[in-house]
Amino acid sequence: KLQALDLSNTDYEKDAIKIAASQENYHEGNNYSQMDGSNENGNDDFAEMAYFSSSPSYRWMPGEEEYDYGGWCGNFCWWAMGMASMPQDVHDYWLKDRNSCLKWSDTVYAGGAYELKAGDLLNMEIGHWCMVTDVEVTDKGVKVGTWNGNNDNNVGFDYNVFRKSDGYNLTMAEEYNKPGGQEYGEKYRPKGIYAYHPEKLSGITFYNVYFDVNGGEALPAGKEVKKVADDSFYGWMPVPSRLISHVRGSMLPRRVP
Repeated sequence: KLQALDLSNTDYEKDAIKIAASQENYHEGNNYSQMDGSNENGNDDFAEMAYFSSSPSYRWMPGEEEYDYGGWCGNFCWWAMGMASMPQDVHDYWLKDRNSCLKWSDTVYAGGAYELKAGDLLNMEIGHWCMVTDVEVTDKGVKVGTWNGNNDNNVGFDYNVFRKSDGYNLTMAEEYNKPGGQEYGEKYRPKGIYAYHPEKLSGITFYNVYFDVNGGEALPAGKEVKKVADDSFYGWMPVPSRLISHVRGSMLPRRVP
């Protein structure tokens, strides 16, 4: 599905969202052979997005350790950003100090200065991660659209309405709270906001990375040259137009040295 996407390679948040959306209904498997998403009943967290995560500290590689990641919601977000070649200097997720993220109290909805936007990542109190696609302020609260990995064991899209004053998840509370039961509105309140900063793009060094087709063709057509930021991931590579051809390289997100 990635090869069918027309990516801008400039609007990184839109590209990451488009990549995330292309994986809708991808389902986790129960073992390595089911990472293609075909097992609709899988529930053991085997997912390509964790295997190929663009976050080096979280990426699992063969021979390093047994695969045991639990949830893969965060890996899904990081994988989409890496595949979009999003420069690392423009997103707070890649900060060394994860505690320096924004809080809901920092948003304009709660009296702060920051306004949520597409490309931001939310980390909920329960530990779930998701990627913001759109934001609408309503009389009821702040309506936020998100793409989610590990959403009932698959990739799915959700809308949630958060209370303006404190980020309490009104949607989850209304749907799941039961008398004497768990407090889902609080569990799915944003604990951290990892912001996307497109204004920083102007200060980043980019390189043109050439893919030598050696007289042949590669899909998608016209993508033999890619602009990649310094110290960022190349993303997915072009593929040969013939099934019997091979590319020396990797589909793994790789940093540009």
